[in-house]
Amino acid sequence: MKKEGLNIIYDEIIGKQRTIIAVDRFNFIVIEGPEAIDYKELTSKGKYRNYYTSIHSLITATYTKRVKTHFSDFTLMEMQKALQSAYKDVITLSNGIDNIAKQLIKRT
Repeated sequence: MKKEGLNIIYDEIIGKQRTIIAVDRFNFIVIEGPEAIDYKELTSKGKYRNYYTSIHSLITATYTKRVKTHFSDFTLMEMQKALQSAYKDVITLSNGIDNIAKQLIKRT
């Protein structure tokens, strides 16, 4: 799906974050922000964009960011909850990307 010059391959709300993944010739562009922000504002602001050269680096960075987002207290229970929540978010994201890849392969 193409919106405003971005070739978007993934657009979902995970938790309270809207995650959009677009591709250009060399990079995967991840645009993340609060779900309350509309699409135009989210994609126009540079502070919500991150660029990755591989799926591996994208998923690793997403996991790290999600752990930090879910981590609130420095207790063992909070650490465990943060890791589990981040893992669940990354699995959801990975499954979405996997489904998109399968659809692209079927087209060719």
